[in-house]
Amino acid sequence: MCFYFKQSKDALTLAKRFKVQVGNDEPLVKGDFNAFTFPKVPVITDKQRDILSLFCWGLIPDDSADISIRKFTLNGRIETLDSVKSYRNYVQNRCLIIADGFYEWGDGVVKSEKVKSENRRVKNAKCKYLITLPDESLFAFAGVYSPNGTFTLLTTAANSLMADIHNTRQRMPVILRPEQEEIWLNNKDIKNFSKPFDSELSAKLIDAGQDFKKNSNLDDILIF
Repeated sequence: MCFYFKQSKDALTLAKRFKVQVGNDEPLVKGDFNAFTFPKVPVITDKQRDILSLFCWGLIPDDSADISIRKFTLNGRIETLDSVKSYRNYVQNRCLIIADGFYEWGDGVVKSEKVKSENRRVKNAKCKYLITLPDESLFAFAGVYSPNGTFTLLTTAANSLMADIHNTRQRMPVILRPEQEEIWLNNKDIKNFSKPFDSELSAKLIDAGQDFKKNSNLDDILIF
């Protein structure tokens, strides 16, 4: 699952990395994003590939009269996307969700040598980790969206690192390699993207006891 991520880079860095223009209608949003507040986050859609847009997290189907459905559409399993009523009409509406890190909480002991901490064997019920690329550069999650400006972030089975950290549900977000981004937007078979991210990720222990999940106010942004 993935309900918390961050995007800390400036507009010029995003524009250069993804070869897009940053729209002037709304300012670029930076900081930590909490899915349960349904924030506007930076995305690139298949229909406007040269523009960085701001869409709301939590897909609301066009035929839904109740926006509360969005709390159930924050994440979508890529393996079953085309069979779920809320998503099946949007499988071909592809987007890139821009980030440079995401947060997960580990249950119990984390043994991976890839986890950066003074003591990897943290015996705490909930340990918070920041997951990034090794150089902390930008990357894109795979998403699908509704024309009304709402989206779902897709998940898949966890790779070895994420299985060690997120060891209850064994899930992780679908992270696209740079060479996959255009292919994803070109609506290639969704099954081609269901494998866990096979490039290196880094995990940094942020807190061994803080319950960040209780923070539902984006104005209260944590700086690490």
